[in-house]
Amino acid sequence: MTPFRILLAEGSAVVGMGFGVWLIHSAFAPTSDVPNVRLLLLGTLDIVLCFLLLGYFLRLGLRSGEPLPRRWIAGGVAILAGFLGWLAALFVDCERQLVEIQQHRDYAQQLAKLDDSLRHMGEVMATAGVLDRHAWDVNHDQYVRLHDQLHAALKTRPAWDKDLTRIDEQVRLMRKAYAALPVENVAQQRTKLIGDFQLARDRAIQQVETCRAEIAQSERDATLRRDARWHSVGAAALTCIVGVLGCFVLALIFDRELRRMWKAKERLTEGDARYRAWIENDAEPIAVLDTNGTVVYANGAWQTEFQLDPYALEGTPLLQLIHADDRPRVSSAGQGAILCRLRGDYGIWHDVELHLGSRAEDGAKVVRCRVAQKPAESRAA
Repeated sequence: MTPFRILLAEGSAVVGMGFGVWLIHSAFAPTSDVPNVRLLLLGTLDIVLCFLLLGYFLRLGLRSGEPLPRRWIAGGVAILAGFLGWLAALFVDCERQLVEIQQHRDYAQQLAKLDDSLRHMGEVMATAGVLDRHAWDVNHDQYVRLHDQLHAALKTRPAWDKDLTRIDEQVRLMRKAYAALPVENVAQQRTKLIGDFQLARDRAIQQVETCRAEIAQSERDATLRRDARWHSVGAAALTCIVGVLGCFVLALIFDRELRRMWKAKERLTEGDARYRAWIENDAEPIAVLDTNGTVVYANGAWQTEFQLDPYALEGTPLLQLIHADDRPRVSSAGQGAILCRLRGDYGIWHDVELHLGSRAEDGAKVVRCRVAQKPAESRAA
């Protein structure tokens, strides 16, 4: 796989994980008390499969000898940090919604007390006889105290504070009408003032009921929002759990593959050490060639038999040591023995028997030289 394709596939896996997160979030819809199990399982399966796909790409990279890409580490940390931050933000927002709901309940209780106070102020209106001024003053003082408390609490609620102002205007009309009532029973004047008083009280009570209805609706909306936040918390928590499990899977794949590679390299190193010791102690000249036929290692017997420095041979193509007439035959030969002439020191040609083979570990070619005849004198090339 080319790096571009791997990067494109990694991006597709990340997009797939995002789709799984959306499915899990949709499973906890606030309109339903029971999560959608199908969406839940589908989103979880989608995220797990995407993590397995990333693990497959990671294993391919390890097999190719590539280190763990830094973008994987940075991306994983960023995704987990985003999930944890989302979860923390949802928890904080849930607490804020709970405080808001409690405030709405307090507003509703204070409005209920305000409504009782308004009704009691209407009850002190005597239909005949002397007015109960003391009861009026007590109820009015209680109303003023409740009104001041609500006004202080509703400063951040302009709409409800305006409703409270309208209620206070009607109470002022009530107070004005009550203060104008004569002590004696003057029927015509008293009837008009009592009607104005009752009208202002009814309007004030109606304003209180309207404000209470608005606060109750706002409390229901806040409750729904809080339920939605808790559903989001469940979705985020489940997504984080799946993400952490996926990271564990990737870590296990990485650790297992890395350990396997280390063991293989260790076995190869031990095998090379034993093989090198065996070659160095061999009495016959032995050389190890790469895929291009270049000598990468030669033992000390080359110095003994052909007066060739083993270290000087490294990096030299073997065919340069073969007679020109024998090179085509040697280059086309496979594994086995072949007779040819090999040049030693001072241009001396030796009749040798080359045994060609290969190592099973890495496929490197191994050449063993057996001198067929000791030359008495050098032959002309």
